[in-house]
Order: sequence, then C-alpha cells, then structure tokens
Amino acid sequence: MKRQGLFVLIVSAVMVPGFSASGSGNRWAVGDQYLTLNGNPVFLNGVNYVPPVNWHTSYEDWNPKDLEADLAAMKKIGVKCARMFPLWPILQPEPGRVDPVRLERVVQFLDMAQKAGIFVQPAPITGWMSGFTLLPKWADGNVFTDSKIIKSQKLLVRTLAERLRNHPALCSYDFGNEINVLAGVMKLDVTPEAIDRWMGEIYGSFKSGDPNTPVTNGIGTGYDPNFNIRSIAKSADFMSPHSYPYFHRTILLDPYIGQRSSYSINYITSWAGMTGKPVFMQETGETEYSITSEDIVRYLRITYSSAWAEGAAGYFWWCSHDIRPEYKIGIEGLFLKYSNSGQDDRGLSLFEQKLGLLTVENREKPAGEEFRGLTELFDRLGLGWKDMQPVFYILTPDNDEYFNTMLELINPFTLLKQNHADVKFLRDGSPVPGDAAGLVIPCAAVSERGKPMVRKYLEGGGKVYQSYTNDFADSVRLTGVDKPAQSPRMWIDRSSGRLSGDRFIPLRASMVREIRIGKGVTEIAKLCTGDEKGTDWNFGVPFYVRTKIGKGDYFFLPADMEKALTGAYNPWKEDASDLIYRALMPESEVEIDNKFVEFYHKSRGSEEMLVLINHSEEFQDVLLRSRKSMTLTDCATGQVTGNSGTSISLRMEPAGAMFLAVR
Repeated sequence: MKRQGLFVLIVSAVMVPGFSASGSGNRWAVGDQYLTLNGNPVFLNGVNYVPPVNWHTSYEDWNPKDLEADLAAMKKIGVKCARMFPLWPILQPEPGRVDPVRLERVVQFLDMAQKAGIFVQPAPITGWMSGFTLLPKWADGNVFTDSKIIKSQKLLVRTLAERLRNHPALCSYDFGNEINVLAGVMKLDVTPEAIDRWMGEIYGSFKSGDPNTPVTNGIGTGYDPNFNIRSIAKSADFMSPHSYPYFHRTILLDPYIGQRSSYSINYITSWAGMTGKPVFMQETGETEYSITSEDIVRYLRITYSSAWAEGAAGYFWWCSHDIRPEYKIGIEGLFLKYSNSGQDDRGLSLFEQKLGLLTVENREKPAGEEFRGLTELFDRLGLGWKDMQPVFYILTPDNDEYFNTMLELINPFTLLKQNHADVKFLRDGSPVPGDAAGLVIPCAAVSERGKPMVRKYLEGGGKVYQSYTNDFADSVRLTGVDKPAQSPRMWIDRSSGRLSGDRFIPLRASMVREIRIGKGVTEIAKLCTGDEKGTDWNFGVPFYVRTKIGKGDYFFLPADMEKALTGAYNPWKEDASDLIYRALMPESEVEIDNKFVEFYHKSRGSEEMLVLINHSEEFQDVLLRSRKSMTLTDCATGQVTGNSGTSISLRMEPAGAMFLAVR
C-alpha cells in the first residue's frame, strides 16, 4: 500500500523521541498496556530475524558482514526490534559450559544491531525451529522435568543475561522459540504443575542474571493445558502469543483474507489479555508457498492494522528474510527423530523458504514495502488513544483448553466484531467488569459458581445474551405449553420444517422480523420461512426473546447458532446471523453499516479518529453515520475523504485499512 506525503495528525507527547538502539543507557520496562522505553510507552514493531544465508546456524558459521547487511536492510523497511535465535546446541554444547566464543558472537550481533538502530530480543533455549528439533546431545531427555537438564538450562539463561545486561540494544528476553512444541514432538511426560514449576525456575534464572530487563515466553501456536496463559503469566512480564490461520485451523472456516481467519489475531490478543498483562503479537505471517504475494500484503495490512488498533503491545512478522533454497542444516544437535517427517535431507520446506519481508539478497518484497508504510503511519499516529466502542465480554469456560474452544468462540467473537464492538473474554466464575456493555454466553450453561455473578450483573442493569441453554429466565417458554426453554442443541433445518443439530442453513435477513409482545417478554425476532411473502415460522415461537431480570435485559436464543456456524465455510454473504447480535448493541456516536469492516472510534484529548479495516477480498461500500456533522481526513495522505455531514459514504479496497482524523 503506497503512501506519499504522510499526514502528521499531531506532534504527540506519547511518541518516543529517538526510538533507536543506537543510544546508550536505554531502559525497558512493562507498563499497563505497552512496554516502555526510558519511561515512554512504545508499540514494539519488528520481525523475527532469520538469517537468509546460514539460517540460525550463523552463530557457528560466523560471517559478520552478512549479518550487518541483513540489519541494514531490515532498518530500511522500518524494523525497530528483532527477535533472534542463537540455537541451544550451538550456545551450550556441554551441560556445564556456555561456549564463550558463540556467546561473544551474540554480543557482537547486539553491537551490530545497536549500530543499525535496532533493538534485540534473544531467545536462547531454542530447541524447536521450522519443523526441526535441535538440542545439545546431552539434553535428549525430558527438558521440562529432568533436574540435570534444568540445571544446565538455568546456567545458560543466567550466563546470557549476565553478559547482555545493560547492553543498549537489548529489549527483552524470550525463553525460546515455541518451546512448548518439544513436549509434543518428543512425547514427554509433563503436567501443568511441572511446566508451571519449570517456567518459574527459568524466569528466576533470567532475573538473577539481569533483574531489570523484561522476560516473555512465546508459545506456539496458541496455548494448551500444559502451557496455558495463567501459568505463563506468572513467569512472564508480558504475553507473546503467535497466530497463524493455518495452525489455528480457522483457515478451515474462512479463506486467508476472510472473517474468522483474519480475526484470529484479534481473538488471541483478547484471549491473552485475560491475564491483565500487555499482549505483544510476537508471530504471524504467511508464505508465498500457500497464497499469492498480493494476498500476503493484504494479510499483513489487516493483521498489522488490527494489532495496532486492538491495543496490542506490538507486532512482529515471521520472518525477516527468505531462505536460500539450497541451505541444509549442518550442525550437530539435529534430532530428526523428533522433527517433522519429510525433512530428512536437513533442508527447509518450501513453506519456510518464502516467509520473508526481504529476499535472500536483501531486496524489499511487496510485503516489506507494506510493513514500512504502516510502520511510518503508526509512528505518526502515536499512542494514547482511547477506544469509544461498547465493550462486550464473551464468557469462556474456566479451563485451559484453547484450540477447540477457539473454533467455537471465534464465531461469537466474529459476530460481535461484525457489530463493531470492543470484544474481550471473561472466565466463567469471574465478576463481570464494570466497563461491560454486555455479556455473551454462547452455547453453554454457566457454572454454579458463575451464575450468581452473572445474575448480579443482570439485576443491576446489565445486558446478557445466551444461546442454547436458558439459565436465568424460567418465564421464557419455547412454546405455549408450560415448559422451560431448555432445548437440545439445534439449528434451523428448512427442508424438514424442524430444528436440528445436524444441518446448517444461512439465517437470511428476510427471515428475521422485529416485533413486540406483552406480559414482560419481548420477542425481538420471529423466524419466517424466508420467502418473499415472509410467512411466519410457526414452530417454537418465540424464536428470540428479551425479558427483564431485575433492572437488566436477558436475551435468549433457543438454538446453537454459534456452534452451527463452525460447520459453514465462509457463509457471510448469505448469512445474517449478525442481526441476532445487532439487538444487543447500544447506539453509538458514530456507526457504520458494513459487517465486513472492522471499526474503531478512538479519542485522545480533543482529537478523534476512525479506523476501518476491510476483512474481505472484495471492495466494500461503507456508510458512516454520526450524531454530529463531521469532516474526515485520511491520516495517510492528508486528503479530505468524501463529503462533510452526518452521513458519509466510503468505498474500501479489498483488505484495505483507513485511518481517518475526525473534525
């Protein structure tokens, strides 16, 4: 996305003067939402550095000129920080010794990065990378429970931290690259309690070597019961999730440039946000082996813009460079028995070779150009923006299962995003936060511990939507008979005229009518057959109801609409399930009429800004409506966009992103 003459919105007090590793005496810390550099909040943007010539074996096959050239090219596309991976078997060939030559090469890399003006996040216990397991030979065991191996790991991270302590280019530490994967590929016998203890010991060793530098733990992809966000948060200063539609399996639901697939980065940011710590998007990316170069640019534009607008602490792309195709891993410590099948020749897969923003020769690729343009824009916009959208919480089970939970909860998350809410998660059994405009409980019963908390919120004037199970309104009936609305899982099956859990059909806009009935229960939607005449559906009336619980409103849908959506691939053009959630939304000062476009209304002091991000592969026409007359200026070009007034029409390009200053 080319940009010329970037428009300076203001000279912001929250911008970080001289954001560069080239200075001295830099001090990183963790704030409420972002990391801070010398006391100033920073949106930490950059890349995962993958040397294109000798891959991560560069610290054995040492050629400083290659690395200097890579850093210079990275700086040109706007990289502020680079996560780097000195492989574990290279750094620690013996259990009681960190190799001094390789350790000094890590220091030299930080020296070169400082000269280039780039900060560095080292990840020393990197035993998993790009489908390969790489371990010191002496560490072929349970790396999470064997006391001898753990003692050596603690020596490694403490020695590294002591040596890098106070280096001007040092930003933070990461445990290692997706170290949780080792538990699976090595078939290790671990428990959540054992992993919790292990993470605590490694975190303590980082801090014993360098008490003042933040530590994180990048887990891929997502979280699991052993490496869950609650345990990680105890042993990390900030959260660092990874998000890939392929590995999250949201690519099975929608295309790469689609609703649920591209919203998966927002989802995992909100999920990790349940810890109350800053959430840094440490990895996302796509490869030319899977999609076109144009779609990679689109994916980067959507996810980078969404991460910034969502309030993430930062955004790193995987990865910096393409890899030369003929590269083969030549170092000791490669365990093919624990590596992905099909890589026995020690070469990187085609998928891994084409993930970079830069070519092997350090030429800027189209995605690198996009990264540079967005980085320049976000630098100018600065931080300190407050979201004005209504906050809706999704109630999530009080357990540490992630993958299957995500595949179900990505549907209500997407439906709320289509209605332009600020979406967060709340664990079942937790009090409903005071900023909640509403609570969504999809397809599940509330726990006995959680019911009093939800009821308290309802009776105090809150708004709650629940599907499938009715926990709070015995007065609501599916039919005229005296029967509580406790239904089996079901969805509408038009062909047989019944409710069924086996089939999915789209819920068309013509099938939903707004009507009212008396006696304290409001039927806000009656299901129709969907034909042009709109004949009323006569089974299971009321279809969707609202009733008073104390001072609050309780919405009940006697069907598992959200779960049914999991069985429908990219249904959004013909499906109007978002209308069910529309009834929950309060009136906002500024609204848009397009469900395919992510929307933020932000303020900072007397300033206002609108952010629109098209999560689709098609042009989208958008109508903005405002209570007050407004004039919009494109923050990227400085040009006034459209006419002034209370209604302004815009057309967005596929996967387009617009940042509009409001006057």
